[in-house]
Amino acid sequence: CQTSVKDIYAVGDCTQYVDFVTGKPLLVGLGSMAVKQGIVAGINAAGGDAKLPEGFLQTRTTQLFGMEIAAVGPVLNQMPDKKPVTGKFTGSSLPDYFPGGREITVKVLVDPKDGTLIGAQAIGEDAAQRINVFACAIMNRMSANDFVKMETAYAPPIAPTLDPISIACDVARMRYGRK
Repeated sequence: CQTSVKDIYAVGDCTQYVDFVTGKPLLVGLGSMAVKQGIVAGINAAGGDAKLPEGFLQTRTTQLFGMEIAAVGPVLNQMPDKKPVTGKFTGSSLPDYFPGGREITVKVLVDPKDGTLIGAQAIGEDAAQRINVFACAIMNRMSANDFVKMETAYAPPIAPTLDPISIACDVARMRYGRK
């Protein structure tokens, strides 16, 4: 990232970068983004011409008391002027009839103007992996409607027929469709 001094660049937790969804500068503070910045800086220092993505998504995850928590994009209180449409679903990581499933809650945020996915949060089994799928969708400007059409893997001991991410998007799509 270019600093306020010409031809002086900085990478890592001390830098600001543009939020992909809001367009506002934010402190990065995420290891994944710091590594990407370092790779780009190294390539360019060696004479290359690498570029960072046009913005970052704040894709993050943690675990508290054995519960996996993950999110991508801004949360509701970070964009009070946008008033996103939300969709939320709580279900199981496996089909209801198959033993061993664990609870997962997924919430999506959709732009009220065009139905584009702008954020998501998940709590529960494999939350980070589900949020990684949303990160890809947001970077590619997919809508909740596009996302509902996505095919997901199914096998009773591994994954449900309809993943909670698809169902949460369907809830948002139905709400968006009524507006």
